[in-house]
Amino acid sequence: MADYRVYVISRDGHIVEAMVVSCADDQAAVCAAEGLLRKNTLELWHMDRKVAEFKPPSWIKWNPFRRRRRVEDAHLRRVVLRFRRARAALRVWNQARGVAGEIVRYARSSARAVTKAAQKAVGSRKKARKG
Repeated sequence: MADYRVYVISRDGHIVEAMVVSCADDQAAVCAAEGLLRKNTLELWHMDRKVAEFKPPSWIKWNPFRRRRRVEDAHLRRVVLRFRRARAALRVWNQARGVAGEIVRYARSSARAVTKAAQKAVGSRKKARKG
């Protein structure tokens, strides 16, 4: 595996950050560097050879007062996503539980109706025997 260096270039052309990426070939290194692209230009180098340069999309506006995205932000997004999925699953569970409750209530009412009918039949037989 070869070591590639990814340089984050600021808007004024200075290197802000440098990262080392270990990849098997140039294509894998390009894919890895594309994943790191946010709002600054990136340059991918292998030793003294410039492999690629990545510009941010035009719809990303540069704002010097906006704080940089950090690992905590990504973690927070994952937590929020998990919470939303759990809330949706809970909503489905409650709907299923409500349907099951309706089925149970119907079965109980049906059982009561059958029991009452049976009691009436038994009571009418007893009255017939007495009378």
